[in-house]
Parts: sequence; structure tokens; C-alpha cells
Amino acid sequence: MRIFVTGAAGMIGEVLVPFLLDAGHEVTALVRSPRNIAYPHPNLKWVLGDVRDAHQLMKTMAGSDFVVHLAARKADEPDSHDINVVGTKNVVEVAEKCAVRGIIHISTISTKFLNRGTYGRTKQEADEIVIGSTVPSVILKLSVVYRDFSSGIVGSMARFTKLPFVPLVGSGKATSRPIITEDVARAIACVIQKPFVGSAQYELGGPDEVTLNELVDAVAFEAHGKCARIMHIPIPVGFFLARVFSLILSRPPITASNIVGMNEVASVDPEPFFVRYDFHPRSLESGLAHIKKTERQSEGESKSILQYVSSGRKVHDFYVHMYEKAITRNGLHTNTLDARLTRNQVLLGAFDAVTKFTSPRGVFQKKMLIAAAIVESTPASSDIFLPKSRSFFSIVLTSVRIGILSACKLVVGIILFCLPGVHSKNA
Repeated sequence: MRIFVTGAAGMIGEVLVPFLLDAGHEVTALVRSPRNIAYPHPNLKWVLGDVRDAHQLMKTMAGSDFVVHLAARKADEPDSHDINVVGTKNVVEVAEKCAVRGIIHISTISTKFLNRGTYGRTKQEADEIVIGSTVPSVILKLSVVYRDFSSGIVGSMARFTKLPFVPLVGSGKATSRPIITEDVARAIACVIQKPFVGSAQYELGGPDEVTLNELVDAVAFEAHGKCARIMHIPIPVGFFLARVFSLILSRPPITASNIVGMNEVASVDPEPFFVRYDFHPRSLESGLAHIKKTERQSEGESKSILQYVSSGRKVHDFYVHMYEKAITRNGLHTNTLDARLTRNQVLLGAFDAVTKFTSPRGVFQKKMLIAAAIVESTPASSDIFLPKSRSFFSIVLTSVRIGILSACKLVVGIILFCLPGVHSKNA
């Protein structure tokens, strides 16, 4: 089937697109920036665009069997209404004109809150647009969705649980049914396989109903092996802080909608979806254990080197496989780097700095060259390598920063060079 996916670079989209490709579907993935074009595939077409541009949607959606509408604003951004409401209106109208067989619209349980906030309110308007369409549709109202310990609400919890105390706005007693992104992708694939009749709505979450306090505890234990010490902040204070952050930061750490979502109580009943689609998502314990195992694997040499070369950016598995094939073809796979280097980007950078002088033709530098060649082949490399317009003052500051950083790398690298076995084993 030919499937058109909006928001293909988002937390769910990044998992859904390869999942659909593996299932044999043809996918057109709509993204807003060239940096989000992640990897090539014979059945995948990347499209640069915006759901607010109906004319472009008409050109790119034509010929699609189904539309999965993921694109949304979630953090009370100024353009929330334009993207969540106007964007959905455009997607629905174009789907009608293109005779699409069905729309899968990803919504949120926030639409059930009494005090919805910007996100819940605009998503409710979007739901009503989808319901009113002549195209058959399935609306999935998601509970808390998590993917890893670096993104989304669980990513925020993982970062804050490193602190001695975890600041939490409200009592933390509101409940949710967390569901991992892989299961959301699987649920969407299940919907595509069933006939669409009219407009149906389902609530979707995991099998475990937990309070926010319990979720923080579970994340702290799985991510850091400790219990969380929660410091509850009064809700009015939280709203005040959210307002201040929104005025001074482009990406505030907390928004009014976040606070509403953490404290509003709305039941989530996923059982009708489970029964209709014979769907069985994993438990919270199993999901958190899965992402912990996945992140441990990502600490391996291949991803570590590629992330270092790409300045810390997330690296898609496609390029990891390219790297591994390249080092195998060049006979470098038998020389595995010390885990102390691959787990720490600072040490990896320091070792890179010193081996440029001590072993420029060694195994390590050959691996660096292979990784650099692969990173340069990705669309995101334009952000790393192309020159940017900067003021003279900015150039001076950047030069000073790079000089200091390079000197520090070299000092640490010399220390590593002096440690018994480190240089001889890895260079």
C-alpha cells in the first residue's frame, strides 16, 4: 500500500516510517527540513513541505492509499493553531480530493481534559475536522508516549532524576497509561490492515495505569538505578514559571500545557482498541527495560564514532550498518575500541586529537575517515560542514572556544597516550 506520513521526523514518525517499510509498504514521508531526511530506501520518498501548504500537499499526496497524520505542535508554540488545526484541515481536504481510502489521525487524551490548554484545545478542533470528513478515518487518542531516555516526557524525567531532587509541578497523582513508540507504530499498522468504515475513535495506551509519581520512580530506577526524590511544586508557581520561561526561551523546559497534562485526570480505556485489533502492547516495565537495553547497545563503537563525527547528532541505524560494512571490508573490524572510549565522547575526542599526531595512518584514524565520509553523505551534514553567516564577534568567540576545546582535548589525549595499553590497543 502507498502511505503518506506527515510529521515523519517526529518521535513517532521516526519509528513508524521504517516499520511500514519493513512491512512492505511504499511510504511518502513529509518533513519540514532537509536535515530530517534520514536515509535512502527503494520504497521511500522524502518530501520537504508543510501541512499548512495545501497546494504542495495536493502534489505530494496524490496516489496515496492512506494518510497517517502525525504532524502537530505540542509545546504551546505560537503556530500551534496553524499547524494543529489549519494543517489538519488542509490534510483532510486534500485527502478528499485525492480519493484517499482512509486517514489515521494521531490525537491525544488531552482532548478529554476539562482544562485542555493550547495543545488539547487545538487537537480537539483537529479531531472534529477529521470526524467531519467524507474520508473514512480512525482517530487514536494517545496517552503518554515514550521512546528513549533522551526525548519526550520520559527523556525529561531521565534528565531530572539525575538531580538530588526531581521538581514536579502538582501532586503527581494524575494517572496515565504509558506506551512505547514501537507499539504505537504497530498499532497504526494494525489499523491499516482493517477496513475503514465511517469515523472511529479509540483511546490508546499501555496495559499499566500509573501515577506520575510512579512513572518518575520507574524511570529513575531503570535509567539510573536509584529511587527518585520528588519535590512537589505548587501548580500556581508552576504556571508562573512556565510563563516566564516562555518569554525568555524559544524552547521552554515546561509549558502551561505540560502542567495541565501532569495534573488533569482523564481515564484512558484502551480495551476497545485491544479487542478490535487484537493488539497487545508491552508493559511499562518491559518497555523501559527495552529502551535501556537499546541505549546500552548504542554505546557501542559504531554509533559512538558516528555521533562524535556528526557533533553529537542522532545517527540512524542505516548509517551504522554502512559504517560496519565499510570497516569489515577494510579489515578494521577485528580491532575493537576500548569501551571506556566509546562510552565517553570527551575521551573519544581526546584520543582523536592525540592520534592525529601519533598514529595518523593507524586503525583509529582510518575508522574516523570512514565515519566522516558516511556522515558527509547525509543531508544533515549541511548543518555541520557548510559555512554559516556569523558576526565578527561570534567568529572570534567561536574561534576562542574551539582553541580552548582543542587544547583540552590534546591534554587529555596525552594523558590517555601515557596510560599503559590504551594507545597500543586502540590506535
